[in-house]
Amino acid sequence: SLARAPFETAMNPVKLLPILAFIAQIPVPSQEYANDFVELCSGEGHLTRALWAHGFHGKAFDVNYSKNHDFLRTVGFIAVLLAVRNTKKGGMLFVAPPCSTWVFILWYACQRGIYIVIEQPMTS
Repeated sequence: SLARAPFETAMNPVKLLPILAFIAQIPVPSQEYANDFVELCSGEGHLTRALWAHGFHGKAFDVNYSKNHDFLRTVGFIAVLLAVRNTKKGGMLFVAPPCSTWVFILWYACQRGIYIVIEQPMTS
């Protein structure tokens, strides 16, 4: 269940200051051990698995994996913040990438699809 206690439904920005001060004191790992990527709201995790298969090191977060990945809760917010902070310079951050589970909705709502891409090429 994703039900939260009333104090967990929204984070008070003032309460975040001690958390941010604490995180600032944690040493950043060397570039050798830092994340190449972080994926938030990763769903099925296809992107993360593909990146792992190509030798990239990174983390995937989704509330379906663990309630501790819910970045609307304090523990999830800290975990996500640390993962993003520990990403290499030039690393990648993916937030809610479109997945095949919902692709039919994306095609209709965003008018995406092979025919639209061919008929309306992107311009700069």
